[in-house]
Parts: sequence; structure tokens; C-alpha cells
Amino acid sequence: MKPKSITTLLAVAVLSLGLLWLFYSDKEITANELQQWIDSLEENPESLRGQACELATKLFDNPDQRGKFAEELIETYSLAKDKDFLLVYNTGGFGGKPMAADWEWPSVLYGVQSILSELGYASIIVEHQRAEDNIPGFLGEVEQIRDYYSAKAPLLAAKVAFLTRYNSRLRVIITGRSNGAVFSNEVMELLENNPRVYSIQAGRSSWYIGSKSERTLLMDNNGIMPDAMARGDFLAIIRANLTRLPTTYPPKEGSKQIIKWFIEVPGHTYKWEHPGVQSQVKAFLEENFAK
Repeated sequence: MKPKSITTLLAVAVLSLGLLWLFYSDKEITANELQQWIDSLEENPESLRGQACELATKLFDNPDQRGKFAEELIETYSLAKDKDFLLVYNTGGFGGKPMAADWEWPSVLYGVQSILSELGYASIIVEHQRAEDNIPGFLGEVEQIRDYYSAKAPLLAAKVAFLTRYNSRLRVIITGRSNGAVFSNEVMELLENNPRVYSIQAGRSSWYIGSKSERTLLMDNNGIMPDAMARGDFLAIIRANLTRLPTTYPPKEGSKQIIKWFIEVPGHTYKWEHPGVQSQVKAFLEENFAK
């Protein structure tokens, strides 16, 4: 890697962290406002698509965005129609990585699915991608992290609220690690009064201040080592990177991704085979859903 590339990467990292620490803005949509929108929809509609379009008008001014949102909503409703649980994946990092390219967190969702099956439930995993995997997507995600996902969190929250309104059987588990955990928690805060929505989160950054629902599992230790990012152990992060350059592949000990590059973050990794992950998730699911 050329020195200029390293300097640019470090500058982006410093800028991103600076934005996280220095800025905050309130949500544009409150939990009460979202609930009012859902309550205003017909309880037993002749056309579910019509109600999806009605909800989309609350969220978007652009007709194309409204149409895309409504189509995604109806598609997800159809996929989950005969299921007991909808498991929502959203990536860590800056929101652009698809589930198929994630070597880590999908194993946890598959583990959740297997435990739910043992408990007698049918479930399906759906992907929620917060950003495009490019520079504009990265910059937009940085802005949204600064604003505690004030524009992005309501979109997923509205989808989940819609699905649980029109499918009385369905329960939803929103999952995420790292920035995905922060995003998941912001969605949970918008759905605080919905008892059929749960969350599994791992590795929320130490500087993030957010409430923790009784329906949320929050992990900051994978059972092998504590998470330096979640615990705010910045000296451990600095020591881990003193003798190495950022790489294009994630270190096994834990990492933080910035665009295409990874810095090592000890303990900031959560896979199903980690003893602390599997034990905590299993206990959470059995406590809440054992028949």
C-alpha cells in the first residue's frame, strides 16, 4: 500500500470517528408518530397493497421511492405469511456489505434459526441493506451515524410495524453487529410499544448512548475476549495496529471496516461458534420463546 493511500485512509477514519463523537440530532420521526401512521391504516383492508402504498406516502415524497418501498413491503409480507418469526439481517461496518459477503454475522442468524426450529417455530431470514457499497453510500452512512439513523431507522421500523399489524402470528427479531447494532437499537426505540419485536445486538460502540429494551439481547463479549470497541478500550486497538497496516480482509481477532479496508479491533467479532455468542443467544431465545 502506498503511503498516500494509508494517509488518506487514516484521514477518513479520523473524520468518521470525529463525526460520531461530536454530533447528534434528534429523530425526525418519533415512536408515537409512527404508531399513529400504522393505526390510521385500515385494519382489514380489501387491498393490502393499497395500505402499503398509503404508508409509503408518509415516508417518501418521490413516487419511485414510494413504489419501491411498497413493493418490498408486500414481497416481505408474502415471504413471512406462514412463518412464526422474521429474522432481519443488517450488516456491520458502513452498511454496504450484502449478507452473502459477510463471513461473520450470518452464522448467528442461522444459529438463531436452528434454535427456533428446536423450539417448534418456523422462521425466515430477510436482508436489510442500509447503504450502497460505494463512496456515496459510505458518506451517507457516516452522516446517518452522526444523526443516529434518523432517516434510515424509520424505514425499517415502518416495515416491521406494518408486517406485525397485518400478520397477527408473526414475531420479528432485528439483528445487527457493530454499526448494525446501533441501527437495530434505533429501530427498536421506534418500536418500543410493539411487544412482538425483539432484537439481538453485538458490539455496539462504546460512545453510543441508547436505551436497552427488555426485549433486546446486547452482547459485548464473544466468550473468548471482551470487545475493545464496545468496552471503549482504545489502547488495545492502538496496540493491535501499531505493527500492521490496514488490510482488505478482516482479521480473525476482530475488525472495523472503513470502505474496503480493515483495522484490527480485538474481540470485535461475533460468530455462532464463539462460546459466549451461542450461549447468550440460546438463553435469550429460550427465556422469551420456550413453549
